[in-house]
Amino acid sequence: MDINVLDTEPDTVPTTVLKPNIKVLDTNGEFWSGQIWICPICLTYSTKLMNQTLNHLLQSHQIKILNINSIIPFLDTYLNSCLNDLKLENSNQMIELGSSNDKQDLDTRYNLQKQKLIEILAIQENERNSNHQIHCLFCRFITDNHTNLFKHLFDEHGLLIGLLDNLVFVDEFLMILKQKLQQLLCLYCEKTFTSNAVLRKHMRKKKHFQVNPKNSDYDKFYLVNYYQDVTVTTNTIDPNDEDTGDAQWEDWQDLVESRTMCLFDDTLHETPELCNEHMKSIHHFDLFELKLDDQLLDFYQRIRLINYIRSKYSKCICFQCDQSFQHQDLLVEHLNTHQQLCPSKNHSLWHDPSFLFPFFENDPLLMLDMDDDEM
Repeated sequence: MDINVLDTEPDTVPTTVLKPNIKVLDTNGEFWSGQIWICPICLTYSTKLMNQTLNHLLQSHQIKILNINSIIPFLDTYLNSCLNDLKLENSNQMIELGSSNDKQDLDTRYNLQKQKLIEILAIQENERNSNHQIHCLFCRFITDNHTNLFKHLFDEHGLLIGLLDNLVFVDEFLMILKQKLQQLLCLYCEKTFTSNAVLRKHMRKKKHFQVNPKNSDYDKFYLVNYYQDVTVTTNTIDPNDEDTGDAQWEDWQDLVESRTMCLFDDTLHETPELCNEHMKSIHHFDLFELKLDDQLLDFYQRIRLINYIRSKYSKCICFQCDQSFQHQDLLVEHLNTHQQLCPSKNHSLWHDPSFLFPFFENDPLLMLDMDDDEM
């Protein structure tokens, strides 16, 4: 049965795509691996839920994990690695893992993250090369690859679930969305409706054409969430903790949400403005001065270029000459050898609507205020 939920104009790009909410990872839900975790200390406790695991370690073994956000994608692996080597004494003293002074812990996090990224990128590559029959979530359209499906979902139904290059475990993701629609749930607000017709009217009227950004069950499907900065050593602030003030939590969110990765290396900067200053001084690339046919880039052209450069960088390809490299260090060295210029007006990026979608779903650089008088 068709559930053609959305009726939108194919050329319409909602502003919410260009102004995404920054996602701070949390410990709600299951381990991203989907595996049952068995406590290596007592060997009697097991669960698939991250919150229950952390509560068990705190209450039963006096162990607290700091900077939890950065290790959520591989939390169970991290716990097994640390706890297997941990020597516990018979005392009531609290043990904290992830201290800013613990270089060994930082090395462990970095190595585990690197292993996880290699694993995820290999899975994504296999998915790209896989051809099998895939059904549209809303109608009878059938295709044999994800690229055609995502184009169809946007062109015909207006559904925006991210750029395909930034997704992994795509079939699992699509299955979850399909199950929600079959249960007559809105993908965005997750309210339940009495019929397909009522659901269709609601989604069209409210413009609920995306998944719920607050639903942590979707986090594992977005590649950007595997690039958390493991060097951050500030203690995680729990927004549900009654002892934590709302102002403190909002300040922490503002800090995390504005941190911006350079387009041409892996450095992170506290704000998009500082990131642009870094690119000006190190890479001779200024988003304020970029021109196309002697005209400064407009807002949408900058959006396209930023996403295009990020997509190329993720594949170790120079965005100007298309030369490929084995490692990103070699790409960075190559990029530093010549001036960074805009591709010509005939380049496909200026006509491909996919580059209007954030490559990093939570990219502050896309919202850099180009009219700020202080810049």
